[in-house]
Amino acid sequence: MRKFLACLFVLTVVLSLPALAAEKHKGFYVDLSGGFLTQAAGTTVPLVSSDYYTPGTGDIFSTDTVALKALRLNGDLKAGYNWGKWGVEVRGFALAKGNKASTYTNDSGAWMYISIDMAEANGYGLPADDTITATNKDDKAIWGVEANGTYQLTPRIQLYAGPRYMSLSQSFELYGYFDGDYESDVWTAKNKLFGGQVGANVDILGQADDATPGWTLKGHGAFALLSNSVDDDFLGIYTDSEWGEATGSAHKLTPAVDAGLRGAYRLNRLLEFHVSYDLLWVAKVAQAEYQLGSMEYYSDTAMTPVFKSFFLHGIKAGVTLYF
Repeated sequence: MRKFLACLFVLTVVLSLPALAAEKHKGFYVDLSGGFLTQAAGTTVPLVSSDYYTPGTGDIFSTDTVALKALRLNGDLKAGYNWGKWGVEVRGFALAKGNKASTYTNDSGAWMYISIDMAEANGYGLPADDTITATNKDDKAIWGVEANGTYQLTPRIQLYAGPRYMSLSQSFELYGYFDGDYESDVWTAKNKLFGGQVGANVDILGQADDATPGWTLKGHGAFALLSNSVDDDFLGIYTDSEWGEATGSAHKLTPAVDAGLRGAYRLNRLLEFHVSYDLLWVAKVAQAEYQLGSMEYYSDTAMTPVFKSFFLHGIKAGVTLYF
């Protein structure tokens, strides 16, 4: 992934240098886009195995079983103002909540002693014909905001830099139903990422001028360094009685990459339609389904958050208005 991003950046810069571009728009602009993004599953980790004495197989549930890989609706709004070579812009985005559940029924005809694959294997009794369900979900929509100052370095290359914030809150539940009784074990992870970024917008294929209708091709890429403040929680309930509780927190400095490629048609001086492929990669995020590894035993009262890389990508379409 890093090699791909580096090659993409070098290619867009090289392609952009030979030709001249249109004089940049001076004044206000608003960019509205939406589309569908998907989250890459990431490293597969065992969650629940069918035999307590041979844990770590994940043959009942693994992180891949409950990965939030479905396409989700995304909205993106950016507004800015350019004067001369300098400008300012603000941007916000939100990704709809995801939910993935999987149920296992003990149809072996006998009581099972299964393994909950935490940092140490923990036993879990599952009577014949009863079920255990794993549910992974976003508790809130994933969202973020940023504010940037911009500078037109060349006719085709615009630099930008500024602060960036992103929030991600998830939960993972194991729910067992046993002849009228139930057990609910819930792990939650809340991420608050704040830091700064630097990036560049590159015109790969420019227009003759700012008013003539025509096609454009643009790329953007930004590198961010974010401080991730994480809070983890565990709550165990058996038939309305709380029997286990643990908490943990951590701070991680994490790099991130935001990049994309956009094709557009400029209808006139005021209006542009566009389609793009965009991606967001963050190196260290506490995702709920991995937090079983933050505890050794159900009796723990403290947790050590587990971090994994987080990757979103997909297609968006929208419109830009110039004033």
